[in-house]
Amino acid sequence: MCVITHRFSVKMARNNSRTIATQNLQAALLPMEASSSEVKQLVEQAYQYNIFDADQLTQYLALLQQAKAYFGQQESEKERLECLLAEVFGIYMNGQQREALQQLEDCLPQVRALGDPGQLVFAKGVAGLITWTLGDLTRGMRELLEALAILEETQVTEDWLSTYYLLGNQYLDLKDLENARRCFEKGLALPEHYTNRVSVPITQARIYDGLASVCLLEVNYGQALTYLAKARHLQERCQDNYGLSRTLHDTAFIYRKKGLVAQALDYYGQSLALRRKASLKNGLVTTLTHLGEFHLELGKPDLAFPLLEEGLQWARQVGVQSKVCTLYHLLSRYYKLAGDAPRALECLEEYLALRDHMASDEVQMQLKRLSIRHELEKSEREAEIHRLRHTELKAAYDEISQINEHLKEVISYVEERNQQISAHKEEIEAQSEQLRCANEAITELNQQLEDKVRERTASLAQQNQLFKEYAELNAHKVRGPLARILGLLQLVRIELVKPEELPTILGHLEHSAQELDQVVTLMNEVLSKSR
Repeated sequence: MCVITHRFSVKMARNNSRTIATQNLQAALLPMEASSSEVKQLVEQAYQYNIFDADQLTQYLALLQQAKAYFGQQESEKERLECLLAEVFGIYMNGQQREALQQLEDCLPQVRALGDPGQLVFAKGVAGLITWTLGDLTRGMRELLEALAILEETQVTEDWLSTYYLLGNQYLDLKDLENARRCFEKGLALPEHYTNRVSVPITQARIYDGLASVCLLEVNYGQALTYLAKARHLQERCQDNYGLSRTLHDTAFIYRKKGLVAQALDYYGQSLALRRKASLKNGLVTTLTHLGEFHLELGKPDLAFPLLEEGLQWARQVGVQSKVCTLYHLLSRYYKLAGDAPRALECLEEYLALRDHMASDEVQMQLKRLSIRHELEKSEREAEIHRLRHTELKAAYDEISQINEHLKEVISYVEERNQQISAHKEEIEAQSEQLRCANEAITELNQQLEDKVRERTASLAQQNQLFKEYAELNAHKVRGPLARILGLLQLVRIELVKPEELPTILGHLEHSAQELDQVVTLMNEVLSKSR
């Protein structure tokens, strides 16, 4: 988006420079003679010195009307739409939220038709802020998440910081401290070329304020003071009295919690003075309430009473029921200490009535917050799925391209190999036939060998049986007759045989010799069979 779209939310308090910028812009626009670049430069100055009080805001909106007319005559549609979006935000700042939303919705089709992602992000951001203020929390968060999704998809370098800031603030309102801190820290971690705008120091200071608020809710006062010191440094450098008054107020609150009375009173006083000077009504009510309550705690009701009375008047004027309720409660405490029971009871009754009414609203708000958290989780999942799909599709496309190239090489190689395979096909078939014939021959030979093995096994079994018979004959049949012959011969040798017994001995020898001859004959038959 062009330079004239510096965000109107940057509330800088350079009154003299702001007036000069307004006068210069008016002088340039009224004659309708300035060039487009000159008008852009003057509008840029007006954004830098962001009109904040009611009179200057009215004048600023009138100048934007003239700027729109100028760019319309120049047929500069982009610049005309930028002025229109700036006017929408000015109307919102003027307290006309519904009118601003209606005008924004009327111009959104033109913004989409132009196709400028920066303008669309700005429109989404403004829509999120306005709808959140009007109580449509779901749409407010959805618009900001869509703005962030456009930024991530298009990678435009504008509006990242303000988008993270607005998202962080909305998460903070939902008491979702984890996501609030994440958004704030992402905003601070942006590269330099995403944060090269005049409004950046202001928004960075607001982010430090947001991180301090997170730490306050976590009761981490030390870290909160560190963030507040960084915010204050930027706010004093840019003369951002709006942000500085809040930083001083939060610092006073921490010192109050830490029991440092003098420092707390000093910072409360500085914040109150700035808010009175700039007529920051909401902030004024907050500081008056806290300071009045602090004086009650310190046992100084006389100092507390005028602060609480003034705070109640402002709270009724701005119509913030929660603050009116708190002030009635504090005033009832004051009147009780002062011994004015009727007034104390009156304030207490007002407090209880408002509290009961607000309790119902709080229940509705809690239900709405739960619904929003559900919607947020769903939106975040969808956004993450979209981002992952985009990344994965690109990676898949690159991978597919590489695979296609590889496939071409593979196909070429396969065709070459097919040709080689076809050339060797006949040779392989001939070798297969040879192998088949060889296999049949081997099968036949194996069968013959098996037959021979069976015959040989039977022959060996028969021979083994004959050898057993031979061994048995040798062990039993041969040894008997031979032993008897040897015994008889031994008797003859030692002359123990009588002459008359000699024929008998010879008969026995002959019989044993014949028996031995039969056995030897039988053994020869067995041996001949084994051959």
